[in-house]
Amino acid sequence: MQTLAVVPTGDAEAEDRGHREADGHHHPAPGQAGVGLGEQSIGRLVVSAALLMCVPLAAIGMSGVLTMKLFGVGMVFAVLVDVLVVRILLGSAVMKLMGRAAWWAPGPLARFYTRYGIKETDVPTNAEKPVAVAG
Repeated sequence: MQTLAVVPTGDAEAEDRGHREADGHHHPAPGQAGVGLGEQSIGRLVVSAALLMCVPLAAIGMSGVLTMKLFGVGMVFAVLVDVLVVRILLGSAVMKLMGRAAWWAPGPLARFYTRYGIKETDVPTNAEKPVAVAG
């Protein structure tokens, strides 16, 4: 009888890195999958920052001075439209339409990343790969 155990090995990561380097792209995931990963990782931060900005702006909107009230309400509306429509909906749609071109890094930035060993993803050094163990 054989048992299946998960033993960390570096083969899967090296193979994945080799495929990404072979086609010249060093992004975490191309196309729609990459957009989804980006939205998951940064979406909560962007929405939280927008809500934090809306609190003091809403306080300004409750002012007794009409000009300040218009300014506060208008800015709250502008911030919410910016985060919900522009950053979440249009940003995702444009990245999906651009496909692989959305992951292009300018030459100086790519050289800077290479020089200082900066990676775009937090890939663990040892990928987990199932290995059959006789038991």
